[in-house]
Amino acid sequence: MPADATHAASQAVREAARAHDRDRYLAALLAPRSSRDDLIALAAFSGEMAHVARSVREPMIGEIRLQWWWDALERGEPGSGHPVADAAIDLVRRGRLDKGEAQALIDAYRDDLHAEPASSDRTLAPRIAATEGRQFRLAGALLAAEHR
Repeated sequence: MPADATHAASQAVREAARAHDRDRYLAALLAPRSSRDDLIALAAFSGEMAHVARSVREPMIGEIRLQWWWDALERGEPGSGHPVADAAIDLVRRGRLDKGEAQALIDAYRDDLHAEPASSDRTLAPRIAATEGRQFRLAGALLAAEHR
């Protein structure tokens, strides 16, 4: 990929992270330089999944969008035409992100599309663990890999 295209893709990933998962984006900026871009890519990816779940009115539309992301990871080939998907695929290919865990995150947001609003902590806790909790675990694993 030419340098200009690589820079543009990197900027698009940063913008997606900033727009859809600002807190994780800001936290990534404070991470060790060696992990920073990977954490930003993870924030952009997870932010895109959350954005789909928040922005659709019809669950089937969300299903279609999330299935596209799931399939992109399954194919594992860059060149999807979406810089965030390509960054997530790159994380998987380099062993920085477990594909199964990333797909489980997509599935958790897919489940949220069909879920009734949580009526208690008992029903909310597993949903938070599957989405927000999984994102923290993925980021933690990425950072821990730096110290092995």
